[in-house]
Amino acid sequence: MRAIGYFKAKSADDVAINEIKSIFHNYCELNLHVPVKLFISNNNSSLNKDPEYLNLLEFIRNEKSEYLVVINDVRDLGSDIEDVARAIAVFHQLNSLVKCASEDYPDPIQNAFRVLRPKGVSLTRSASIKNIMQVKAMEGKVLGRPPYGYEINGDGFLEPVKNEASVVELIFKLYTKDQIGLRLIAQHLNDRQLTTRKGSRWSNVGIRDVLKNPVYLGTYTRYGVQRPNSHEPIISAEVFRMAKEQTAQRKPTGRVVNTEPFMLSGILYCSGCDNKMMGVTRRQTWKTKDGKRQSAVYKYYQCQSKNNLSVCDYHTWKSSMLEENVVMQLKYKFDSINNTEDRLEELQIINKTLVKNAERRLFKDLKLYSDGKKEFGHIIRRLADLDNQRSNLKSKDKLKDFKEIITNWDDLDEQMKREFISVWNIKVFVSKETAEVKFWGD
Repeated sequence: MRAIGYFKAKSADDVAINEIKSIFHNYCELNLHVPVKLFISNNNSSLNKDPEYLNLLEFIRNEKSEYLVVINDVRDLGSDIEDVARAIAVFHQLNSLVKCASEDYPDPIQNAFRVLRPKGVSLTRSASIKNIMQVKAMEGKVLGRPPYGYEINGDGFLEPVKNEASVVELIFKLYTKDQIGLRLIAQHLNDRQLTTRKGSRWSNVGIRDVLKNPVYLGTYTRYGVQRPNSHEPIISAEVFRMAKEQTAQRKPTGRVVNTEPFMLSGILYCSGCDNKMMGVTRRQTWKTKDGKRQSAVYKYYQCQSKNNLSVCDYHTWKSSMLEENVVMQLKYKFDSINNTEDRLEELQIINKTLVKNAERRLFKDLKLYSDGKKEFGHIIRRLADLDNQRSNLKSKDKLKDFKEIITNWDDLDEQMKREFISVWNIKVFVSKETAEVKFWGD
């Protein structure tokens, strides 16, 4: 492939220039590329103010041909990962590839994840904190809150809490010896008024987490470090193995696994018990009169207390009906709001949240791209979305745009719908027949 070099020189002397020429030509020879032109800059300003970089872009545009752009270091393209992605996007739109003159990490995005950082993050401080945490984890010292059944002693290690440890032993006994399921175990503990550390009722999720946690074997795991025998175990390895095997045996086959989050997750509350509601997916299979097998998948929202704590009544809604109800209330709210000064601050907060969401999506997809799981065209769309959200943040009148989103709701993808719902800081209180949306702390 025909190659163009863009390198930044530390100085303008002949030694530095000759070193750059050597790196570029050696790279081309080693990788069977044809060297066409080399742009060397000693300008420390941003790319868009660097004459050599602008000359490089002009050269590619005039040639109207595909090129490989070779750089020495991603830091020649920007000071953070977003800057590098934007520079690569410019070359991508000119049908040109970018590669680093590095044998280990020639892909510029992979290279950027090693030597740069996201905006607002100190790479040095981040690495320093991580190293300190890993050292502590290797010593078996506890980082963060201790799990149920343990407390942190004066030396920083886990130590069993007698009354909680006995509950952990009971959970494993009921599951392995008495063959009781998660929900019935939770109900058994709640009937005996044995609460969690926070004083809450046990749920099947909480029981499952206890049964899966190797900490009760005496193994401490954190930051990728696993240290066996770091503290006193509560259960034996044999009992933990039995629980693991039993879980595998109980796991149903053919169940629909719905990895797509529910749109209203996290904002629905049962009006009867004030607990959160949860999304549930059910699959039904039946035979028609002519003997053909049919199946359908149904999505619901149900009270979490009923599902996990065996209390409260079923407040079950079809997901499509409840979501449509909430969207209609949002639309009504927007129709009733005038863009007055007292709403501007709230709208700014919402716009800032949208910007953060867009930044997070970009960073996540850049990581997927560096792992070979995304095309770069997807990154370009993420950059455009981020630019749009930042533009909205500068605007003093975005209420009309929010109304347009609601108007065009059916055309949005599911991720955009969930994010739009999440930023409005609303709560939805659901009963058997009604759903009431509470806005902005009303």
